[in-house]
Amino acid sequence: MAKLIHQQNYLQIDRPYITGDNRLHIYCSDGISRVCKLDLLDPQAQFELVELMELAWKCDNRFKLVTLDNWSPDKWFVSAIVDRLKINQVQMINHSSSIDLITKKLYKKAIKYCIDKYNLDGAGYITVFNDYIDVNRKGLRGSCGARTLHNRYIIKISTKGEGDVDVIESIFHEFRHAEQYQLGLLKGQSWMGNDYSHIDYIDQPWEIDARETAIKMIEGFTELLRNERL
Repeated sequence: MAKLIHQQNYLQIDRPYITGDNRLHIYCSDGISRVCKLDLLDPQAQFELVELMELAWKCDNRFKLVTLDNWSPDKWFVSAIVDRLKINQVQMINHSSSIDLITKKLYKKAIKYCIDKYNLDGAGYITVFNDYIDVNRKGLRGSCGARTLHNRYIIKISTKGEGDVDVIESIFHEFRHAEQYQLGLLKGQSWMGNDYSHIDYIDQPWEIDARETAIKMIEGFTELLRNERL
């Protein structure tokens, strides 16, 4: 039976990509391109590995690849271990050039407002602003992933064609999802211990809660900005 082997040296990668044969390709800092056959992993492990590789690339993290002892370590891998995951960061990836420094500061202020208001003790977050959100649900303006590492949330916010109020509302919405995970209210498609996988997206209780909370947060944040200008 094949055994897992950890590489000795830490690496960094260029942008990972997946080809039509469901293989994840990465170009490593040692000059070698390596591939993972995703079909060998279960769906959850596939999701987590792809997300982890994207995170390592976006946040310039180092990692060690894991391969099998009967595979060439300079060609194949099955997993990865990130070294000192950088958290509590805000990344601007492929964002619109029209987003100026004042707007970026506004978005970061909204994130700080979330951290102050939401119950996120012990949590780490990475917020990525992008011109697109790489998920399949049409019209989605953001996402919150909580499956890479325990108490680590990757929050993605779409900036393309969105006004400042819409972007800030998305920030409050997605950070509320992080709080739902953190408090144990939301686990997969389960809300407060009840399965809602059969419910349409728009009617899922955690989405209703996030929408209503975001509206209240907008009101409080607007008041904060108004007082700062007085």
